[in-house]
Amino acid sequence: RQPGRRFVLPGTVVVCGLWLWLWQRVWSLGVVDDGYIFLRYARNWAEGLGPVFNAGERVEGFSSPLWTALMVPGELLFKDATGYAMAGGMISACLMVGVFVAALQRETRSWRGALLGGLVLASCPGVVYWACSGMDTSLFCLLLFASLLAAERDLARGKIRTTTAELLALLCLTRMEGLMVLGLVAVLGFRRRCSPRWLALPGLVIGAGLVARRLFFGDWLPNTFYTKATGNGWQSLVGGLRYIADAALVYAPLLGTLLLLALVYARQKRRDTASLLPWVLFSCGWLLYLVSVGGDHFAMHRFWQPLIPCLAYLASVLAFRVGKKALLALLVLASLGSFAWEVGEEGPHAMVEVENTRLWYDLGGWFGRNLPPNTLVATIPIGAIGYGSRLPILDLVGLTNVAIGREGDVDSSQRPGHRRFNSSYVLRRKPAVVYLTLGGPRLGQLVLVDGYNKALFDLLEREERYSQYRVEVNECAPGRYVHLLVRVDLPSLPDLTDTDR
Repeated sequence: RQPGRRFVLPGTVVVCGLWLWLWQRVWSLGVVDDGYIFLRYARNWAEGLGPVFNAGERVEGFSSPLWTALMVPGELLFKDATGYAMAGGMISACLMVGVFVAALQRETRSWRGALLGGLVLASCPGVVYWACSGMDTSLFCLLLFASLLAAERDLARGKIRTTTAELLALLCLTRMEGLMVLGLVAVLGFRRRCSPRWLALPGLVIGAGLVARRLFFGDWLPNTFYTKATGNGWQSLVGGLRYIADAALVYAPLLGTLLLLALVYARQKRRDTASLLPWVLFSCGWLLYLVSVGGDHFAMHRFWQPLIPCLAYLASVLAFRVGKKALLALLVLASLGSFAWEVGEEGPHAMVEVENTRLWYDLGGWFGRNLPPNTLVATIPIGAIGYGSRLPILDLVGLTNVAIGREGDVDSSQRPGHRRFNSSYVLRRKPAVVYLTLGGPRLGQLVLVDGYNKALFDLLEREERYSQYRVEVNECAPGRYVHLLVRVDLPSLPDLTDTDR
């Protein structure tokens, strides 16, 4: 009934799009390596090979079926779908901010407050970085926030609508973690005596996805589950707690203000707390999930991102219900303080990831031009090298390889997703080239970061490696060098800077 309300969502999306584009240009953000994994799967799918990373190898090495399918049109329309993937992530982030502003405006009846909250959310470094990453993070955050928002209103009415069921089904197709939200809504729905008929739609979609996975990939679970859900439980727990503590320290100003708002709200003895229950339960459940899986290794706290819009919405609603402008101003300042802290702590790591991915993409093209077709290349960063080279790739940590991902050895001290290795299998496959790392111009300047490279450490220590491979150092950019293992029966490779890119 409020004038101009229908323009809130599209207007916010447009403004947020310009805002994200500005930050993308200022920070020179781009697709990260795992984003190219989705694109390589989508390219092979678009070319009629099916959703596979290597032709003829049916291994589900991607974490989001829906995002992979959404990348297929980009591969059909463009020779290089990098920009398409970035646009998809940015549109998802813009829609999330638009839904956030529209929901906050409906809750608070304040245009200024809602727009201010949307601007603060769109300024979150994690939101900006992952929107441009080419990964499914922004889409998952959008569907998760919209699902919880829809569920909150449906639970208040005592009936869960078809629209909410559709959102939850899409959420589960985006990432397996969506099942957590589906279960939460189901429990709260039973508690409010909602009819369970709405579960038929997400159940049908999830069941169809499982059958399709079983028929095509031959398993009920994706290969990524086996590579990431491995290792000693105690070490994973410690890693998860460390990850939570690190992220909580960065977001301490925001979390502290949220706690203060909750205490003031409780002292007012308000009774309108039922609408806050889904947000609180999800936040607690998600933190427990992060602890159980051992956290994540990406910059800008990727696994923390689904919490950001939820915590921001919860804090904003509490601030407006408390009715004290000083606390609202404190919330804005605390959010900006957390964001500035995150840029300082995580910004350098994030920029290195983007820069390295661009070099890996160029390196992949270099492999494609200087190696015969169907030459096997072994590497840990498989995305950009695989997408740029179009050559068969042997994934040393097993995300796209069953023999390593399910049957390889496990080092629980490594970061999630980097714990599997199988050097004997790699040497039997005899890849032509093994990518080691980017480093200095001499062999002595080969530096492998612990926590990510157990597969390479173990391979380099094998005695048979010395008889099969030699080490080469090639210039890949001014002042940057790539360290490789090249099979002894192959000629030396030229420097990347000596060939046309």
